[in-house]
Amino acid sequence: MVHTTTYGWLSIIIVLLFEGAVFYVIDKHLGVRIYKWWYGLTHKDPYPPGAQEYGCMCIYSRRAHMRFSAATSIALMQNGILFWSGVVNPIPLILSIPIEVVLLMAGFYAGPLLNRLWERKDPLLEIVDKIDKGETTVLSEVKKAADSVRDSFTSATRMNSENSESVENVKDKSSPKKQEDDEIDSLKLMRQFTRRERDHGS
Repeated sequence: MVHTTTYGWLSIIIVLLFEGAVFYVIDKHLGVRIYKWWYGLTHKDPYPPGAQEYGCMCIYSRRAHMRFSAATSIALMQNGILFWSGVVNPIPLILSIPIEVVLLMAGFYAGPLLNRLWERKDPLLEIVDKIDKGETTVLSEVKKAADSVRDSFTSATRMNSENSESVENVKDKSSPKKQEDDEIDSLKLMRQFTRRERDHGS
């Protein structure tokens, strides 16, 4: 019974976090278009190019208090649907609203990660189409990905080593011991030059 209850709560938490992230992605792609469309209807001038984009669901590019309002509205709507359908007891629904709001807010802030994965779907789908058409194989694509990761790791390692060497060179040049040694070497050269000039003159 305890394991079943724990599994149920974990499932609810994961679903609400994912739901918040999905709403963020929807608001970024579809909500921004609706917001610009509504802006064009209610303003004489079109939406300024290059201006900050906003989502109509008050999630994308919005402050925390507006996201809180959006999370509260979503929680109330979905709990209201469950209440009128008679699926769940109304008392647990009411008590769960604050938890749902917090989890939805967390999902909003995790939305950019899901959005990056969503935007990378097109190259992956193109690779799948090529595999279906026989233009490439899974092994060749895996090899390309491994080579790309290896090249990125090699370039990053090279850059780190070059940066470390430059920092060490700067430290050597700026250290008091190095400056003192340079001054001693300069004095020795001047003394040797003076001695040669004296011997030559005599």
